[in-house]
Amino acid sequence: VNGEYVRHADRIAGEEFPLRPCLGVFQIALIFRGQQWHACLDSGARLSYVTQEAVDGLTPIGNEPDFHPLLGNFDVPVYELTITVGSRTITGRFGVLPESLSSLLTMFGLNGWILGSVFFRDRSIILDLDHNLAVDVTETLAQRRTLERDSAQTRREPTLLKSLLEIDAARRNEFRPRLRT
Repeated sequence: VNGEYVRHADRIAGEEFPLRPCLGVFQIALIFRGQQWHACLDSGARLSYVTQEAVDGLTPIGNEPDFHPLLGNFDVPVYELTITVGSRTITGRFGVLPESLSSLLTMFGLNGWILGSVFFRDRSIILDLDHNLAVDVTETLAQRRTLERDSAQTRREPTLLKSLLEIDAARRNEFRPRLRT
């Protein structure tokens, strides 16, 4: 309208996570083992990644294959880690990037952390890239659905069951189908 394109007109309240842009990639702050890190937010990554120094002293739960266009297929040690992003605690699988990818990220000013799809799992997240924010609107949308459901139930016409219950008990038999034996 009038030469304007509006991507999302109403702002939905929720917990906001600042995103820090770096070379076209957005980073999000997280806490792991009492230390703050900034991870690249990658909604398409099934596996999240950490630096080797972050998991020093921890035991991996196994190895998993992954793929990167520059490296092809590779295997990484995987750890089950619990991180905190804002008020939310997330437990997920984190691999350690191969040295070649880790040094490539470092060369571009990134620290080797990648927060993948585990951040989005079971949540409703809005990426507000105009304001460099990720907004978790899960609670807000759940409250909206509850309000909508409650208001819809109050507006409903009485169901057949309710109508039958209101009919005199003596007349109920008239409405039952005749059964043959």
